[in-house]
Amino acid sequence: MEYSYYITPTEYNLALSNGVSNRNLVQRVRNCGWSIEKACNEPLQHQYTKKNVTDEMRAILKSNNISMDMYKNRILIRGWDKNRALNTPPLTKSEVMAIKDKATRKISLESYDIAHKNGLTNKLVIKRVYAGWALERAITTPRMTRHECAVASKTKSYTL
Repeated sequence: MEYSYYITPTEYNLALSNGVSNRNLVQRVRNCGWSIEKACNEPLQHQYTKKNVTDEMRAILKSNNISMDMYKNRILIRGWDKNRALNTPPLTKSEVMAIKDKATRKISLESYDIAHKNGLTNKLVIKRVYAGWALERAITTPRMTRHECAVASKTKSYTL
């Protein structure tokens, strides 16, 4: 299939009638590799600009402490409907960090509590888990002395 980068004046006019500027048409065809037909007929992604937001909406955004950028992000990127984007207040930094911590945590806080009751530190539990120990074993096995570790490694009686 032969690909043509030449855009005729008729195609420029067709694109303009469909709301696609000459600059967008050239970008789509020459840089993005779109076919001329698709580049002329595909509508532009709807962008929310300041003129799309009414004064009433601005008042709601201000009362909910939502910036215009956050509102646009919610609509365009996250796909929220207008009502949800307007009325859902932003999360605080501590709420965001709590959500992130919960999502990325490999060892639960309850497991650390059990480990502390057994005289183990967080650092030791983490080392054991990353060394391949099962979590339950890592939080319940008591701390070994250096002598016990040496004896266990020589006899290989202490396996994972």
